[in-house]
Amino acid sequence: MYLKGKYHFLKGKIMKTSLGTFMLIFSISTLFCQTNNLTIKKSGDGNQQIILISGLACKNEIWHKTVDSLATDATIYSVDYYNDFNHQLTTIDVITNQIFNWIEKQKISNPILVGHSLGGVLALNVASKLNGNIEKLVIIDSYPALAALSNPNFTPNTNNNCLPLVKQFSAMTPEQFKNFQLGNYRQMTLNDIERTKLIEWVIAYNRNNYSMLLCDYLNTDLRTSLNAINCPTLILGSKTMTALKDHISKQYKSLKAHKLIFSKKGLHFLMIDDFDWYIEKIKDFIKQ
Repeated sequence: MYLKGKYHFLKGKIMKTSLGTFMLIFSISTLFCQTNNLTIKKSGDGNQQIILISGLACKNEIWHKTVDSLATDATIYSVDYYNDFNHQLTTIDVITNQIFNWIEKQKISNPILVGHSLGGVLALNVASKLNGNIEKLVIIDSYPALAALSNPNFTPNTNNNCLPLVKQFSAMTPEQFKNFQLGNYRQMTLNDIERTKLIEWVIAYNRNNYSMLLCDYLNTDLRTSLNAINCPTLILGSKTMTALKDHISKQYKSLKAHKLIFSKKGLHFLMIDDFDWYIEKIKDFIKQ
């Protein structure tokens, strides 16, 4: 989720966020599978393994242009948790463990992890558990402790109660929930067409899963876990987060080898708003 200017809470702890296919010249193999409630799309057959992790209420379709640009030289796995029909993927740790176990089961060696928004937190969490079995990490407009950007004294609640937030979202009529998300997504992407699709996704997403994951996201603090990550890391921030550069830098200070840069025009969905800049930075980072 993304907030205008900085992250903040609305009444009742609800956050208000400031939150044509490209044809390949080369043939790309594509495989969909459902694994432990995760949806995984495999594209390409290159030696480099790249795992893309989507954000909250986003399908892995969000990575289409990214996959098209990278899959000629790599094998890409796009991972989302959108179609969680058993409603098991409602905490960051549960999703982290399923992604980690899938990587272990598939014997994927030294992958590059790329995560956007909540997917960035998942990527950080997975990377901290891989014990060196990771080549590089790309984090897209995502921060180790979301709530700490608005509350410097934030510490996670060990007995976090998500029921009030679940009830508040559940009580919204479809029209109220849609209007709430319209306000959110106006500040997450400049692209009207893509915004409409993103809003359709979040409206169709399971409301309970949305509430539970958002609640957990607001109570997550990975700052002390970052010292377990030794691989080079690229952090791409949206233009509206530039004002918080010092706060963000402090959150990432224990991440050993990282580079933090900000888009000059893209909002939260950098892969939509500032794609050329975004993909150039990622490609350059992968080649280094």
